[in-house]
Order: sequence, then C-alpha cells, then structure tokens
Amino acid sequence: MVTPQHLNGALLEEMAGIKMVHAPYKGASGQLVDVVAGTVPFTFVSYTAAKGFIQDGKVKPIAVTSARRTAFAPNIPAIAEYAPLAKYQLENWFGLFAPAGTPDAVQQKLNGAVNDALKKPELAKRLQDQGGEVSPMTTQQFRDFIKVESAKFERIVEAAGIAAE
Repeated sequence: MVTPQHLNGALLEEMAGIKMVHAPYKGASGQLVDVVAGTVPFTFVSYTAAKGFIQDGKVKPIAVTSARRTAFAPNIPAIAEYAPLAKYQLENWFGLFAPAGTPDAVQQKLNGAVNDALKKPELAKRLQDQGGEVSPMTTQQFRDFIKVESAKFERIVEAAGIAAE
C-alpha cells in the first residue's frame, strides 16, 4: 500500500540524494514504538500520532513536511528550511467528496456549510490542537488543488518506482 509516509520518504530520498530502506508499517503506533526502541532511526507520522511521544520526551520532532512551519507546532522547522530541500512539501489533507453527478447546487450548499463551519474559532482551535490547519476553498479551488496534488503524487510514485501492492 502506498501511504503518505512512503511518499514522504521517497520525496526526501530524491531531493536529498540519499538512499533509505522503506519499512512498511500498518500504523503510526508501530512506527513510533520502533523509533523509541532504536529499531529505526526516524519515521514520518502525523503530529497527532506523535504528540504524546513528543510531550513525554520519547521522540524528538525533526521537521514538518509542510512548505512552512505550522501554527500547531511553530517551534518545529519545516523540511523546506534545510537547503537543498527548499521545495520540499508533502502534506496530508482531507476534503469532502460527493458521488459523481451530484448537482452543482448541492455541492455548493455542502461547500458553503463546511466553509461556514471552518470559520468558527472553536472548530479551528480544535483542528489545530489535533495537528491540522483550516484551509477553506471553493469547489473549483478544491478541484484545482486535487489536480495539482494528484500530479505531484504521481510524479513521486513514478520517480521512486513505487508499485501498488
């Protein structure tokens, strides 16, 4: 299975000009346990998964994979801050999807409701506490975003020779 963690590793390999061994895991807990135990030297996991380990001093955050530092962890640098990795960016994101053929009026209504909810400070704070950042978009902006992200993921998969299992 191709995961964001695998893609992040492949992108780091490519941009840094290094070779790493991909160690597949079924979830973040196994990854973090193996980092704590010294079985693997580092891993890519979500901030949410690592937060308790970070607070307990069991793992040290090295960098976030966003293009810049995040509001939820401003003291953790972005990988892009390290030359020659200035163009490094690969983030997990979530979006709302509806079945193909959903009328535009319904899509717009759903989009408006989601964007209204995202404007509420209590929701933004809750998402930030869980390692997320609010990024409201119109339906067209989201379609454009997906095209750009799909092309980026496709390029990384092809460059790394990653095959679906």
